[in-house]
Formats: sequence, structure tokens, C-alpha cells
Amino acid sequence: MRFWLLTFILVGLLGLAGSYIKISLPVIPEYAEFEILDGKKIFDINQHLKKYDRVQSSVLSKQLSLRNAYKIADTLQKANIINQTRTYLQDVITQEILPFWDNTPWDFNGTTTLPRSGTIACGYFVTTVLCHARLDIDRYRWGQSSSGALIGALCEKNSVEMIRRNNFNRFLKYFYLKPDGVYLVGLDAHIGFLEKRGEKLTFIHSRKPRTIGVIREKAQDS
Repeated sequence: MRFWLLTFILVGLLGLAGSYIKISLPVIPEYAEFEILDGKKIFDINQHLKKYDRVQSSVLSKQLSLRNAYKIADTLQKANIINQTRTYLQDVITQEILPFWDNTPWDFNGTTTLPRSGTIACGYFVTTVLCHARLDIDRYRWGQSSSGALIGALCEKNSVEMIRRNNFNRFLKYFYLKPDGVYLVGLDAHIGFLEKRGEKLTFIHSRKPRTIGVIREKAQDS
């Protein structure tokens, strides 16, 4: 079976997100996920979703307020805003959004917009996260598409790398030479995020069986 890997760096999405600039966000989000009951930690879905709502509201309010600033900026200021956008998009996705989705159950038809509530398929996981980062895409249309179609629609052509014939060594070598950041990785029938920090490669995706769902794994072992 022919095997394809398509990757793209998220900064290729600048055409969709030109109105952002970097905002100060905590490196490690604080979650109110648990309550103590009889000496045991019990997951608190209501608190979890309330905090996720606040993250989304913060991103939206910053987007709306900074959009006007971008419109009236001069050329040099706009270039600076775009450069800061690259960092912001990666930070808000990896540090503020993706952690909330850990352990959300998988289902082939899953389309939930609520992390850890309902089920999510791999394509919808990717498009929902991007929408919650305030990128203007149709999460239903592209959530149902192939990984190649989604990546081709979102990315500049020169930012896409194809690796054929299940050449995993070439895949690893390619990423070891890339800058730190967040990427999309598309396979024959699957798609997810890859976060690179130094030589640490983490694949974050929604995978079957249903008892697993959204998981983060060392890419080398995934």
C-alpha cells in the first residue's frame, strides 16, 4: 500500500490569520479538572468546559481588538505583527487548546466541539482545533476530507513535503532539520498535529479504538 506523509508548518496559515499579534499567555495552563471526593480525584467536566470557554473567549476578544490595529498599521508594523502571529498561533494551539482535548473519546463519526465531552474523529479534531484558534475554515467540509485535500487547501504549496513508501527514517530526518513549532501530518487515512521541541517530536491525534481517543505520543513510537 502506498504510504503518504504530508506536512506543513502552521505559519503557512498567515493568510487566514493576518489580524493576530502575539499576546501574553501562561506557558502552562491551569486547569480545574478535578474535585476531591472521599480523598480521590474526580474529573470535573463542568469546570473543564468553563475554563475552555474562557480560553476561547480570550482568543476571540484579542482577535477582534487587534484586527483594527492591523488594519491601520503601516507596512513595517504589519510585518512585525505577522512575525509575532507565527509564535502566537503555535503557542495558543499547543499550550492553550490542545491540552484540553487530551483523552476525548474517538469515534469515526465524532464531531464534538466540547473537549472530553462527546466523541471526535481525527479530521474533525484537527479542523475543530484550528477553528478554536480563530482560523476561518469550514470544519465540517474539511473535517470530512482526505488529509491531502485539507493540507492542500490550507497551505502554500512550497510548505508541503511528501514522503512516500513508508520511509520513516526520512520522515524523522526531515523534522529533525525543521524549526521548532507545530505541524500537520497527514497519512493515507489519518491526520494529526506534530509538535517539535528540539529533538522531541510529539504526535497529537484522535485515534481508535474508542478507549483511546485524543492522545499524545512520541512520534518515533507512534
